[in-house]
Amino acid sequence: MAQKASQISLSVVQKDILSEALNLIYHGMESQSKKLIRLGDNLIEHLLIDARITEAYQEFAQSFVPDEDFSIQEALDQLDFIEGRFYSTTGTAGAEVMFVRRHRAQKADELINRKAGANLLENRYGTGLLWSFRLFWHLFPPATVSREYVPNSEPIVQDDYAQYANTWVPPTIKPVAENQPTKRPDLWQQYLDRLMPKQHLCWWTDGEGKRLEVPQQDFFEAWLAQRVCYPIVPNNISVVLRGNFGTGKGFWLDVIAKELVGMANYQPVTTKAWKGDFNGDLFDSVIIHLEETNDTRANTADMLKMLVTQDRHRANVKNLPQKFVQKHFAIAISSNHFDPIKIDEHDRRYFVPVWSDHLTGSNGKNETAAFFEEFHYWLNSGGFQEMRDWLEQVDVSSYNFRVAPDTDDKYEICIKDDPSESRQSQLALWLIERKDRKVAYTSGELMKANPFMTTVQIQAALRQAGYVWIERSFKSKKHNLWVPSKHQNAQFLDRNNWTLFQHFGSDGIELKEDQEPLKSNLFESEVHIKVQMDAGKTVVINEYLHPNLKELSLQNGTLVNIMRETSGGTIYGNESKSNDKSDEERDRVCNEFETRQLPYFTDEEIRHLKGKVLMCHCKPKRCHGDSLAKAANDLDT
Repeated sequence: MAQKASQISLSVVQKDILSEALNLIYHGMESQSKKLIRLGDNLIEHLLIDARITEAYQEFAQSFVPDEDFSIQEALDQLDFIEGRFYSTTGTAGAEVMFVRRHRAQKADELINRKAGANLLENRYGTGLLWSFRLFWHLFPPATVSREYVPNSEPIVQDDYAQYANTWVPPTIKPVAENQPTKRPDLWQQYLDRLMPKQHLCWWTDGEGKRLEVPQQDFFEAWLAQRVCYPIVPNNISVVLRGNFGTGKGFWLDVIAKELVGMANYQPVTTKAWKGDFNGDLFDSVIIHLEETNDTRANTADMLKMLVTQDRHRANVKNLPQKFVQKHFAIAISSNHFDPIKIDEHDRRYFVPVWSDHLTGSNGKNETAAFFEEFHYWLNSGGFQEMRDWLEQVDVSSYNFRVAPDTDDKYEICIKDDPSESRQSQLALWLIERKDRKVAYTSGELMKANPFMTTVQIQAALRQAGYVWIERSFKSKKHNLWVPSKHQNAQFLDRNNWTLFQHFGSDGIELKEDQEPLKSNLFESEVHIKVQMDAGKTVVINEYLHPNLKELSLQNGTLVNIMRETSGGTIYGNESKSNDKSDEERDRVCNEFETRQLPYFTDEEIRHLKGKVLMCHCKPKRCHGDSLAKAANDLDT
């Protein structure tokens, strides 16, 4: 056996590798370092796959003398670098291993192959790179099942006994405990005063109808502080910052926020980018900046709602399997347009501060440029650190970052319910209620009853209600009639007790001779309300569905707007807000009004509503105005 081994000579390289391995094991045992022992064992294990080399190794090991000058620290430093800057994960094929290089220069992780990793290490360490890593570096990065983005956490996170690579990159600017500013930095205050002066307020309304007001700049600053200091905490509020070109509305994002949260955690994107196929990078962020937005399409608004509101999303990263991820980002929108996106009237996702402009009109552009030059210089001369230390002192616990505060500017740009759509829906409901009656309709007579609707809208409402078009003779005259679909084959309508709808009657029933004809400009839905108005009753109307009654009550001074004061209404507005448009939610807010607001109105305030026309957007559905009207009508009883 010895003679056979002696016939196989180890190469110089093989001897160097074995010497390194034995030194690692020896010094690992001396220093009680399991890492060094593991390195040596891995080298020997992979070198001795060849049985002939095994025999030669045994002979070599017997004569081996440990090198006392062997650099243990160098080996540990190289190992720490590999474990800290690389990790392996599963690729799209399942069994395929992908190596990922971590960046520390505020860059996102990038996928690399085995060869690229070896080249990187050789470029870094040169000839000082140990054989352990020159040949087998890929064995030492932590093995992960997947990647997760977990702000303010360790590079490798544990979950259900599995390891996940944390793709979050810590920002370079960290708070300094000794630095505890007592007031807002001067130039930061000046910047806020330019964007949203202190007199501009935002507010929430609590369950008791009490309005809680704060300056817009205070909430704006708290939003930024929450993103910088507590990015792991959910934030479902999008800031919509609008203003003229060159006012610096994007400066807080592209310069301040990017630096404070870390470049790797900040993503400026366009609408096209976040709608694209590969959206995985979006979820490795704490702030997403939608730049120069101008897209009021409904589908864009719907997609944005889901992106803002949902806590978990399906992420699609190229070369990696799709998966559901936790959302940690909040969205900021900047635009030169007055209404950059479609915001529904009751939406709770968007914080819309005041429109920003240059301080002194056209001449203010020069002044604005001079200010930002000074501001930028201060930030790069220690201002970023001062900003970071100040934000650490901002109390964010008093704010709810799931419900945006209201502002006057938000109500200016929000999209109200389309009156034409409301009219169509209301007409359809009215027709549904009458489907069991033997009444046939014509488009022309319905047009007379609904003069603000087009023929297309009238016919759409008929179809929506389940009516079909037929051609029939009625009292010896041919008509194009609309009847419920179950009667589409009916013949001889006039002989079978059918009537034709006429605008001046009620479902075709002729008026009595002593009955005054209704005014032709009234909708059918307005007729019964007008009767109550004439009797001196307090009534409730819909601003869009009852425009004639609105105009009439404006003329005689009986109209009372019972919408919220923030929407141009009066003290009679319901301060409780609906979370959706369901009947259950409508009942909840109406019940809250009856218990939390109505009992606290004085008799004088209720008497003021006697005989008045209360205007809202709810009727004919349940409305808090019904409670007000009942209270007013019951006063005398």
